Amino acid sequence: GLALTPADIRTVLTEDDSRRKSTLVLKSRAAQSDSHRLLTLFGADVLKAALPRGLIGAVESKNGMQSDLEVADLFGRVRGFDCLWVLREELRSLGLPVPTNWAGSDQAQKFVVSLGFASGFAGTKEVIRPALQQVQGRLNLSPLHDFQESLVDKIRSLSLEKAADGGVQRGLLYLPTGAGKTRVTAEAVVRMFVANELTGPVLWIAQSQELCEQAIQTWTDAWRAFGDERALDINRFWGAYEVDESNEELQIVVATDDKLRSRIEADSDTYTWLSKATLVIIDEAHTAMSPTYTTILRWLGLTSAKTERPLLGLTATPYKGRNEEVNRLFTQRFSKNKLESLDPDDPIGQLRDAQVLAEVDHYVLDGSVVHALGTDMADFMRMKEVSKSMLDRIGQDIDRTQNVVDDIMQKPDDWPVLVFSASVSSAHTIAALLRLEGKNADAVDGSMRPQERRRIIEAFRSGETQILVNCELLTQGFDAPKVRALYIARPTFSPNRYHQMIGRGLRGPKNGGKERCLIVNVADTFEQFGENLAFTEFNYLWEGR
Repeated sequence: GLALTPADIRTVLTEDDSRRKSTLVLKSRAAQSDSHRLLTLFGADVLKAALPRGLIGAVESKNGMQSDLEVADLFGRVRGFDCLWVLREELRSLGLPVPTNWAGSDQAQKFVVSLGFASGFAGTKEVIRPALQQVQGRLNLSPLHDFQESLVDKIRSLSLEKAADGGVQRGLLYLPTGAGKTRVTAEAVVRMFVANELTGPVLWIAQSQELCEQAIQTWTDAWRAFGDERALDINRFWGAYEVDESNEELQIVVATDDKLRSRIEADSDTYTWLSKATLVIIDEAHTAMSPTYTTILRWLGLTSAKTERPLLGLTATPYKGRNEEVNRLFTQRFSKNKLESLDPDDPIGQLRDAQVLAEVDHYVLDGSVVHALGTDMADFMRMKEVSKSMLDRIGQDIDRTQNVVDDIMQKPDDWPVLVFSASVSSAHTIAALLRLEGKNADAVDGSMRPQERRRIIEAFRSGETQILVNCELLTQGFDAPKVRALYIARPTFSPNRYHQMIGRGLRGPKNGGKERCLIVNVADTFEQFGENLAFTEFNYLWEGR
């Protein structure tokens, strides 16, 4: 026969390749489940390698060797709708036309459906909210509690009255988590707007987009419930959002600290109008000691020597940590003026008696004994916190993990349970072991796409998922008032971080929560470090009640 030319060979190879790809696609489409589809496309070894480190070992030590299909089931459950996105490079190496945009794009939907998966695996289109939101209309909100009304008066005094030296004032509003700091502040400002005592712009600064969105919802509700016939402009100022001075009389700019600093450094003249805000409010004010905040406050005319406009900090933890000098500087930033309306000796007890906060039950589980390795001691001395390598080792302690799982298994089936884990792999391991025991459990971590994270969190909020395990998320601004038990399996030396974690479950019946909440601390031992874990400082929350 005739010898094949190089062009003929290329044609044959191309036809072979396309036949192989179409066979793979057809096999994937014909597979009887998503787990079978994942096995067809990737094989068990690739799926194992893409699981959080240590997870398969933990599952197999408890349940024996996992079959290929069980590995695929586990991968599908851990990665959820992120399955194909996580393995997009592997799909590309198979020669498949992998989409460049996975956020629910038409291209991504077409691709995942061609492989036999539901369109959810393409992700969801990000809803881009407008940079400006105008609020009108009427909403009925429950009246403020007496202790909140007292704080409204204090906010008004701080905002409108001159200090003794002729300057305006600063203050730090303290309310325990769950007692309504944002609501009190928003209603106080709205009342001043309506009485024509204050005009815009008011500048609200927070550390994350989630906290900003929560604030915007509260401002929106407060204006609809208590505002007048005028329009209130609420501006988003973070990420890709930009802001201009409003034509309306009343304007609130809700900004992240990072965005503000970057704009001040790049083009401060454009924002001169914002630097003259009539009131500046810092949410989660215990973070306000950072260089970023120093830059922002200097730009606003708020230095140790001058106070050109009222400054109000909001916090559930009116201290920065254990360092006395840092705490002194922190209180000075707010002129040592603490705005409070509760019994200073027992604010928690007062709020429990009023059913604003839940009664707390509490016990401690044994954890790991942690020894300093490598740079652990230097990291600890620098940060005064448990290092990432220590958290990873703690997360890999299968006996500790099993101890937490066994304890959760004893809780009633109708209890919503929130777990803070030491590491990403331990979060997914705890959730996987609970599922093997028949519980409806899921895990979230920072490596997930925001849409997938939101989907899982919403399933927990709605009651569809009973147990949510998370790593390094859901400390500030996450609202789950129905939580019945909290497991603090993420050790910390930081009282602030600890308070933020337990705050997720402290809301009482009068604030949409439960009468009682169980807090379970996992007590790891750090003998070399000479420090107690932060939870030991919060004995007042559960002793003598």
